[in-house]
Amino acid sequence: MLNQSTASIPTATDEIACVDLKRTLKDITLALGGVFYAYPVPDEAVWEVARSLDRIFHRALKSLVDDRSGESESSHFSQGRKHPAIVELLRRLDGYGKQSDED
Repeated sequence: MLNQSTASIPTATDEIACVDLKRTLKDITLALGGVFYAYPVPDEAVWEVARSLDRIFHRALKSLVDDRSGESESSHFSQGRKHPAIVELLRRLDGYGKQSDED
C-alpha cells in the first residue's frame, strides 16, 4: 500500500478548475495577441507580457494543486504608474464577489 496523502492527488474539481484556468489564460493571451498585432507595441514588451502570463498561470496552478487560499503574490508590475484602464480593471476585479453584480 502506498503511503501517499490524498491532498496531493488532484480531484475532479481541481481538474475542472485547471481546465477553466487554462481556458481563461488562453482567452486573455489571444485578446492581448490581437491588440499587439493591431497596435505598435515593442517586441520586448510582448515577450514580457508572455512571461508574466506564464508566471501567473503556474502560480495559480500551484495554488490549485496545493489547495492554498488567501491573497495572491503580487507581481513585479504592481509598483509604479499604471494606465487608467488597468487601474479600473484592477478595481473591478478587487470588487468582484464583494457586492451584487452591477454590470
